[in-house]
Formats: sequence, structure tokens, C-alpha cells
Amino acid sequence: METNNYRTISEVAEMFKVDVWTIRLWVNRIGLLKHGIDPKGELTFTGEEVEKIGLICRMIKTKGLKIKDIRKRFAAAFSADSEDEPADGSDTD
Repeated sequence: METNNYRTISEVAEMFKVDVWTIRLWVNRIGLLKHGIDPKGELTFTGEEVEKIGLICRMIKTKGLKIKDIRKRFAAAFSADSEDEPADGSDTD
């Protein structure tokens, strides 16, 4: 496993202008973000997971969605049977 394909939680937080604790909360509350841990004990994310974090940010900032709504959308969009990701987090409810 190559560590240079991963971003630390600090890097991701800086990338999306959110606090590290906010991403930790999303990891714990949404439960659909996979992560690793680097030798220093910091959470790490693959490029795919970083994209999901970006999607969460957009869903909150542009659509005003709550975590419970995002969790429902993620559960439907990222089910174990599906590899497809929604392009912009929108759907027709």
C-alpha cells in the first residue's frame, strides 16, 4: 500500500476549509467514509474518499442538507452493490 496515494485528515481539512474535528464527526456520524491510519496515528483517505468528503461539503454548503439527510443519500448512492458515485449530490426527491 503506497502512502502517497492517500491524504491525511489535516490535508483534507485544509483542502475543503473545514476543521479536522468536523471530518472526524462525518466519519463517525455518516459511517460511510472509509479511512486508514498513518504511522503517526492520523486518519488517511483515498482519492475516492476525498471526493466523497468534497461532496459532503457541497451538499452542506450549497444545498443546506443536514447530516441525517446526507447519510440517507450516501446509503442509497454508495451501497455495497454499487460502484457509481453521484456527480453532484443532487437527485429528485
